[in-house]
Amino acid sequence: MNYFYFDSSVLVKRYYKELGTNFVEKLCQKEDNVIFISDIAIAELGAAFARLQREGNITEDKYTAILNDFMNDYFNEYLKVNISFKILTLATRLTKKNSLRAYDAIQLACAVNAREIIASKEPKSNIAFVVADNILEKSAQAEGFITINPNLV
Repeated sequence: MNYFYFDSSVLVKRYYKELGTNFVEKLCQKEDNVIFISDIAIAELGAAFARLQREGNITEDKYTAILNDFMNDYFNEYLKVNISFKILTLATRLTKKNSLRAYDAIQLACAVNAREIIASKEPKSNIAFVVADNILEKSAQAEGFITINPNLV
């Protein structure tokens, strides 16, 4: 198995065509790829899709369609990292250590948790952090992650 953690900047690319979409689609199509996401992706993607609609980049019908596609995938394709007190505590530390915004720190804390889950079951496996935000990417690298930026592939 190949393990990946997608932050919301990458998840958007699966549902709205932009730079990096082709790479993200390829990762999602491989059957031996396991993709972790955070529960907060629901709020973050909902906000991103609403902004696209407000700014005239997508229609109301397209907004509804991509939100429904994401929600279907959320329940059927992704492994979710639930927000817990442990995640929030780690995120708080990461905001100071890496100068992150709150949601980015929660994303990174969730990735750390996903890495711990994998290590407990498959000690020789690793997880790549897939991210399109430069600050979050550098912070993930500082936490020992291999990162992939689909905008640069």
